[in-house]
Amino acid sequence: MKKHFVRLIKKIPLVSYLYDRYCYLLHFRFRNTRWNEKAEILADSGIVLMLAPDYSNIGDAAIYVRTLNFFKAYSLPLKCVLVSKQCANIRSVKKIVSSDDVIILQGGGNLGSLYRTEELLRQNIIKSFSGNPIISLPQSIFFEAKQKYFLKKSVSSYRSHNNLVVCARDAASFEFCQSVLGVKSVLLPDMVLSAPLMPGGLLKKNKRVLFCIRHDFEKNMNGTDIEQLRQYLSDNGYAAECFDTDDYSGKNISDKESVIEKTLSYFKEFEFVVTDRFHGTVFSYITKTPCIAFDNNYGKVSGAFYWYKKSNYMFFADGYDSAVTSVDKIENISHLDPGEDFKPYFDLLAESISNAQGCK
Repeated sequence: MKKHFVRLIKKIPLVSYLYDRYCYLLHFRFRNTRWNEKAEILADSGIVLMLAPDYSNIGDAAIYVRTLNFFKAYSLPLKCVLVSKQCANIRSVKKIVSSDDVIILQGGGNLGSLYRTEELLRQNIIKSFSGNPIISLPQSIFFEAKQKYFLKKSVSSYRSHNNLVVCARDAASFEFCQSVLGVKSVLLPDMVLSAPLMPGGLLKKNKRVLFCIRHDFEKNMNGTDIEQLRQYLSDNGYAAECFDTDDYSGKNISDKESVIEKTLSYFKEFEFVVTDRFHGTVFSYITKTPCIAFDNNYGKVSGAFYWYKKSNYMFFADGYDSAVTSVDKIENISHLDPGEDFKPYFDLLAESISNAQGCK
């Protein structure tokens, strides 16, 4: 009955938006155990990293770790780190942020209407710190067609800030930033792609395949296609293992660096990976493990292939037949070639942060 009521009110744009606001308050105010948690201040001024993850998604944890490594590699001064639920207490955050600070927002795939409470929090930060330069690290952006009222309010929020840059991690998001959100945008790879590639250039012909498949509402894979692919691989002597980059517990990954290193080492064990996870493709690329990728429900995974077009071991599949063709191509790879150097993109990002007000 409750789910039916929620579906009903979400058909009314204004009521739907008010319901989202209610969920936002419920999640970030009334059920927020970190509301009054104090941030560790590392410097008098510099970068304030906001919306850091404190949940169970390994991909988001990897973005966070690589972001910190990026700041360190380019000698960018970090003042403090705030996880999402700390950011909700704007009054407390305003006591931390000075006019000389640059605000950096965690990258990822939650800018838009699919994760509305997180998006409302991001917009609240942007509106609350109109005097500070704000740079959102590379994001996938998606607004559902039925969420026109939410989009209208979002456009208003983003355009209200005069010194905001939203980095997009795919061409569609980049175009959306410029033509719809109307904000300055830069097309950059996902932050995890700033990691050094693992050594090795030969295909590991051990007949082991990793299925890194998601199990949430973003799942878009045809069940028949995936089962047919499993059977095809089994018939051809492959042994498959299953894995997901999120256990859906929502619990914070406390030892993030260790978990990420173990995940990368795990990917490295296989001859190739089949995935519909964005960071399933990223981990495959970094470990030089061939990858066959299916899309999620709004094109986030296919968008990632903008960055893999020069690689000879990354393959996008739109169904069973193209997946089988990709298996044949993988079997014939003589040398694994990533085909791209992403350092110039991250040099550009570092320069943009350094040139921002207060970050000298």
